[in-house]
Amino acid sequence: MVSCTGVFGGQCGEDECQLFSGESAKGICCPRRSTASFSADYKIGQCPTRAANGVSTTNCVNECTTDASCKEVNKCCKFGCSQVCASPVNATNCIHYKSAVERLIVANSVPPTMHKPICDDRSGLYGSTQCNSEGQCWCVDTVTGI
Repeated sequence: MVSCTGVFGGQCGEDECQLFSGESAKGICCPRRSTASFSADYKIGQCPTRAANGVSTTNCVNECTTDASCKEVNKCCKFGCSQVCASPVNATNCIHYKSAVERLIVANSVPPTMHKPICDDRSGLYGSTQCNSEGQCWCVDTVTGI
């Protein structure tokens, strides 16, 4: 996400800044390079600065090599000599919500059928159409998910 009122230094693409729905100053700026491409090896968000409880930084654990090795929205993060899948920080609302639901399901705190939002792989925004496990679908705002 970028502020569309700032100076981009010539980095925005052809259509400049695409404003989020209902916003007058915030949006997405696509790179000017036409060679830019999406890679499933990199997922949106950043790795947390500290390892989760139970992850050793001295007894090496290697459960992933790239973000693509991790399920759903989790990222492959390096902590000391270990590389483990972790929930991202500094991500979009959709990714944070989806990650939270996944953690609750794993902890058996909610039923496994609880709705996990559908997030766009490239932008991290909510998919405009959301569907539950029973096949019921509805439209949402891609920024708020409402």
